Amino acid sequence: FLYPLPAAATEPMTWTLRGYTLIPVFHIIGGIGIWVLVTSLPPLPRIVTKAKRIFTFLLPALISLYILSQVIPFLINYYTLFPTMPETFGPSQYGVKEVMEYIKTHGDSYDKIYVTRDINQPFVYILFYTSYDPALYQSIDKVQHMGEWGAVYHFDKYYFKYIDDMPADEPDSLFVTRWNRPLQGKRLLKKIIDPQGDIQYQIWD
Repeated sequence: FLYPLPAAATEPMTWTLRGYTLIPVFHIIGGIGIWVLVTSLPPLPRIVTKAKRIFTFLLPALISLYILSQVIPFLINYYTLFPTMPETFGPSQYGVKEVMEYIKTHGDSYDKIYVTRDINQPFVYILFYTSYDPALYQSIDKVQHMGEWGAVYHFDKYYFKYIDDMPADEPDSLFVTRWNRPLQGKRLLKKIIDPQGDIQYQIWD
């Protein structure tokens, strides 16, 4: 029951939405309470006992049907409708997976890799998609800003900068930029395009 407190104490206020994940817990507790109440009723007259048996069968069945009626449409919308909605491409950072898979496949060919900070906390995706050794990451030096949500600006050969701060003359380097902004003097290798046909990321060297 202490779970919501850390999230509720964070800033800005929108992050209190993290506490929403607790809501199903109260439903589960309430459901258990109803089940215990129904199954622990004292002996009742025969007709009432028969009704109780019917009720104890119908209640789980009705609850199950209700849950399915909510879960199935949610899953259908989540996996079919939601990924095709243009308004979600930006906030959901459409294309990050493709960018990181490209880095994982081709990154060994470069001495330095620059990734745009227009990706929210890009170092997290690098660690995840490249299967970077957690023990190694904890032990190496990093350029980090603890006051900015723990943002990491550099570790190993990875550098996280906005496009205007990326070096113009950096040989043997890979660059990842956001949207349709050109990176002068670099060769375009790949575009990550969303289902709407808009460029989300570009990869250069």
